[in-house]
Amino acid sequence: VAKVSSSQPAATTETSKEPEKPKMSIAMENNATSAATMKIEHAEKPLKLTFTGKERVWVGVQVNNALIYQYTLQANESQTTELPADTAQAVITLGIAKYGEVKVNDQTLDFQPADSATQKNVTLNIAYAS
Repeated sequence: VAKVSSSQPAATTETSKEPEKPKMSIAMENNATSAATMKIEHAEKPLKLTFTGKERVWVGVQVNNALIYQYTLQANESQTTELPADTAQAVITLGIAKYGEVKVNDQTLDFQPADSATQKNVTLNIAYAS
């Protein structure tokens, strides 16, 4: 049996450089006036949520159907909370969709509130970076 020698050089040139991690991506999966579902991939732990009020607005975060965070933001006020480790799904509720801005790990969450003055639930399905 003939032995085929590999023509690839030993991987010693890449030891000083870490492979580039895929960037966190957020994609809209489903969107309606009062509810949206978004997928977050390659999320870095811990997942940090930052809320900013454009006007006075109530925000809530649920994990496993339990409210883990709630706050009423005033105009131009920002608050931050972290999701519990390995949270696979979270629901963010904004009392008036167009009055709130949400960032996930400093990346703006485009939950497409349009001009909606109604409540909006944004479900996040989260897959973490390995």
